[in-house]
Amino acid sequence: MSATLKLLICYHKKDVLLKDDILTLIHVGRALARKKLGEDNPDFKWLFENMIGDDTGENISAKNSSYNELTAVYWAWKNYDKLGDPDYIGLMHYRRHFIFRPSIDVVEDVDGIDDNYFKRINYNKETIEHLFDDCDYVAHIGHVDEVYKHYKENHHIEDLDLAISILKDKYPEYATTADAYLKMSYVNLCNMFIMPRNMFFEYCSWLFDILQEFENKVDLSDKRLFISERLTGIFIEHQKRKGLRQKPLSATFIQAPTYVPIAIPYNQGSLNTAVTMASILNNADKKTKLIFYLLCLNERNTSPLDNFVKLYNNCSVQYINVPQKLSERGIYLENLTPDIYPFIVSELLDKESKVIYLNEHVLFGRDIADFYRTCNNDEFDIIALPESMGITRFSLCSLNTRRIRAHINISKICDSEGSKISSILLRQQVKNMGTLAWWLYQIIDYKDCDDIVDTIDLYNRNIDNVKTRHAIIYADNAVPWVNIQLPMSKLWWNTAETIEGDFKFDLTDELLDIFAKQTLVFEAKCTRKDDSNPFVNIIKKTVRYYKQNGLKATLIKIKAKLLKK
Repeated sequence: MSATLKLLICYHKKDVLLKDDILTLIHVGRALARKKLGEDNPDFKWLFENMIGDDTGENISAKNSSYNELTAVYWAWKNYDKLGDPDYIGLMHYRRHFIFRPSIDVVEDVDGIDDNYFKRINYNKETIEHLFDDCDYVAHIGHVDEVYKHYKENHHIEDLDLAISILKDKYPEYATTADAYLKMSYVNLCNMFIMPRNMFFEYCSWLFDILQEFENKVDLSDKRLFISERLTGIFIEHQKRKGLRQKPLSATFIQAPTYVPIAIPYNQGSLNTAVTMASILNNADKKTKLIFYLLCLNERNTSPLDNFVKLYNNCSVQYINVPQKLSERGIYLENLTPDIYPFIVSELLDKESKVIYLNEHVLFGRDIADFYRTCNNDEFDIIALPESMGITRFSLCSLNTRRIRAHINISKICDSEGSKISSILLRQQVKNMGTLAWWLYQIIDYKDCDDIVDTIDLYNRNIDNVKTRHAIIYADNAVPWVNIQLPMSKLWWNTAETIEGDFKFDLTDELLDIFAKQTLVFEAKCTRKDDSNPFVNIIKKTVRYYKQNGLKATLIKIKAKLLKK
């Protein structure tokens, strides 16, 4: 290819430099960074010295908080000659790059950039020279269930509806393509593309005309234009329908250390809290850095968790005395209960901007950093579970604590409502509530649980399903520390078995009575021949021990074995 090409790579922070005659680094949002950091800031200086900025000539750099990488696209459109007037232009991100070879994955995770990175993505002179031998443009195409549905599950669907309405009004020739695209499972991701000059200018004129009209109708404060990715997808699909040849390319995602703050209600010495933490720690990637904020109602003395967490190198624990912390901020609340915590974490953790909040009903089966990144809190104060799921909606949620602090003034509410404010009142103050995507979690909920035994077949069917999700959440009627025979109780106890320390597990009379009934169920199940249940021998041994030694001795034996005491 004798034609010239420039590939813009968007940066907003210091990272590995990928730079040559084609790869052109651009600092997006430089106008905002200069104002926020100052020109003497070392990070700003590094960006200024190593790349061009989107704040020269005609630009919208000051709108980067809403337009994101599109401020680089706009700058290139309006200042094209400063790039050398290339025949082709493309866009990538500092942690997302095109893979210039076939790949079975839409996205390939890469553990950092090394000297062999260009070889891995097949970026070389020969590849670039022949890139357009068999196509007219390049796009990063991924897969979702349905484009419209995916947007609705992750963003404010009214924004997309308005954008499509503007599109149809201004560019009616795109209406059929738009309707078809929104029903497709193929989606353009991250606004990544490589286009010929004329197509790029057409794209920019079309896209920014629609976005300007959208901005005229919608307040962009605290809003990111995620609609731009769907609009880009529609534009690209329209070019394909016009007969232009598309080359879909996969992309890399450069893994980097992810800091994940987690808030959990804490009962002193509780085994349940420890099991939830262990499930997170046991599945965390080595690059995931965790901090557990344990929310306490009084001053902590000692805790078995102190020794437990020392076994892990990637975590730390802070105990938060909730009443004391609130009082330091001039907030006094009576009847403090965990149902209020999701709404006051923003005050308790005033240095954090985003926090995962969960309780002891949750077990994680994958790296919580993936969950943290997937929860897009840029448009929502809280992303929680759906209503009417048989569980507390806030058993697992992602909190944009920065937005909550901006939108909910708890001190002011206390001044007007008094110190006995409820979680219902605080919930009403949340104006932007999102819902966790269904594929992130699995609810374990059994209405009629007295006659269910956790067979290996049933366990395997459940665990295969759970492995596709990030977390499982036990409903009140299926908690494994009460219903020991239910499906997926084994997963909880397996996790408990990995824990060392002297944790509290109260065998109350009520719990003993429940366990006794379940033991009778086990015994009844074992009187029938059931070759499909590989747990039968274990259950029979347990029942025999129970008959000889009684229920309490049996439970103590089980507990001791599970916890390796």
